[in-house]
Formats: sequence, C-alpha cells, structure tokens
Amino acid sequence: MINNIESLYVEKQHEFIKQYMKMIISFSLIHVLLHNILLFYKLTFFPIIIYVIFFLISILAYLFVEKILKIKFKILVYSQIILFSILIFIGNYLSYPKFPIALFYLLPFPFAIYMVESFKISLISTFVIFAIVILNFFFWGGSYEHVPRFDIAVNIGNWFTYLYILDFFLPIIESAFVIFLISYYIGIFHKIKAQKEILNLRTSKALSKEKIDKSNEPLEVLYQNVMIYLEKSKPFLNPHYTIQELTEALNSNRTYISNSINKVGNTNFKDLMNELRIKIVLKDIEDKKYEKFTIKYLFTQAGFDQQTRFNRAFRKVTGKSPSEYIKSLEKLEK
Repeated sequence: MINNIESLYVEKQHEFIKQYMKMIISFSLIHVLLHNILLFYKLTFFPIIIYVIFFLISILAYLFVEKILKIKFKILVYSQIILFSILIFIGNYLSYPKFPIALFYLLPFPFAIYMVESFKISLISTFVIFAIVILNFFFWGGSYEHVPRFDIAVNIGNWFTYLYILDFFLPIIESAFVIFLISYYIGIFHKIKAQKEILNLRTSKALSKEKIDKSNEPLEVLYQNVMIYLEKSKPFLNPHYTIQELTEALNSNRTYISNSINKVGNTNFKDLMNELRIKIVLKDIEDKKYEKFTIKYLFTQAGFDQQTRFNRAFRKVTGKSPSEYIKSLEKLEK
C-alpha cells in the first residue's frame, strides 16, 4: 500500500512536469509572436532571438520528456530555478532596462521550492527574492515613469499600443498562471503525504512486533532472505536504493540487516549493491550486448549513475577495466 502511495506521488510529479512544460511552451510562443510584431517599434532584435531559442529548447525538452522524468524531481526544480534566474536577468535588461518588470518571474520560485522543501525554507526564499527585486529596482534606476500607460502615443496605432502594454505586463500574468499550477499540485502532494503518514501510523504497531521477531533471526537466515529478495526483486537497479528501503521491504531491523551483510557476506551494503550490478553487466558482456549498446548504457541499466563509480566497482570485482575485460574475452574466443 505504501508503495502504491509513493508511486502515485511520483506519477503526480511527472504529471506536473508535463503540464508545466506545456505552459512554458505556450508562454514562449506568445513572446515570440509579440516580439516579432513589436520588432520595429522596440528597435531591437536580440530579445527575439532569446525567446526563439528558449521556445525551441522547450519543444525539444517536451519531446524528450520521458528521459527528463528519470531525473530526481528536486534536482529538476532547482535546475529550473537557476536556469530561469539567468534568463530573467538577461531578458529583463535587454527588453525593459528602465523598469525590472521581468523580475516578477521570480515570484513562483518560493512556491516551487515549497514543493521539495519545508515551509520555513520556502518562506526564507520569499524574503530573499523580495529583497532582490527591491535592490534591483533601485540599483538600475527603475522608475514608475517607465511603466507603459494606455494613453501612450504610438504612431502605428492604438492596437500596437495595447500589444506593447500586454508584452510589458506578461511577466505578471504568466507568473500568476504558474503560481496557480504549482499551488494546485502542492495541494495534491500534501494530500498524498498525509495519506502516507496515516497509513504509517496504522501499520506501525502491527509491524513493530514483526520487526522484533525478525530481529531475533539468526544472521545466516537473515542474510539468505536478503539475497533472495535482492536477486528476485532487483531493487538495486535503482542507483539511489538505500539500506533503509531494504530494511522496510524485509520488515527487519537496520542493524541486523547490516550485521548479516557484514558478518555473513563479508562485505558492506554499498559493495554488495555494486557487486550485484556488476554481475548484471558481466552477463550482458558475455551475451555480447556491448556490440549493440554502449558500455554506458549497460552500466546505467544495471543501476550505476556515474562512470567513475562503475569503473571502480568493475575493477574491484574483476581486477580489470571494462575494456580490458572485453579484450580478454575476445582473446579466449579466438
């Protein structure tokens, strides 16, 4: 049941990312169209190039969204904040240097942070962003006199004036939509977390007795159970798999799990996970899958997330590097 709730949580995270991407693509397209229309009035072509590039990147990201979804949600949130911060400051001072209107794009950031952090950290980020906006406004000599008014005289016509005003206030409009989207999913995330907490409370008493019984198992039997579970379920294919997750899966005690691996298996949890992953890679190499796929693909599928970690673990198990091991197999076949 807990696994189902966690799966639902991840599913909703993925749903949010897709909806967010669609919104960003729409906003980028609006900017491209508006800036093309306003090109002759604003006498600058560079902002259009930025929006076109950003629009194309957004489209490309959506096409490869399934690969993006494999990245941890928290990393995606902070990477977006960093990327958008850079683009916001560049775009603002290229488009409207006299009034930092684009800084309104910073408003959704505390809400985004609240999705992956505590309310306290989100509140701190709110004050930081507010300070940044105020300081930038005074530092760059911003003035309300540079805010477009509906009575601006534009020779091209009134419709052009309205488009110019719309373009100027787009950061506020877009930020409002993004805040609404994030707030909606924050509510969903909190409901799912509450369900998980309730389920944990209901099952904690029932599991406590079972954990006590399991903790009294001989280490040899416990180690056998550990290996059976790992080889059957293969949870180590997840590069972020932890001993705590293994403990919960076996309804045991973390100390006993660790002791069984150390004393019976003569290794530790980290090395055991790597050995099992290397075992899968070795099987793929023996099946000559490296002729169809890259080594990086093989070790990623086996649960490694970094080349250096894989190379270190491979040499520790085989005494050779991957390329050396493949060459030695090819020599034996000859």
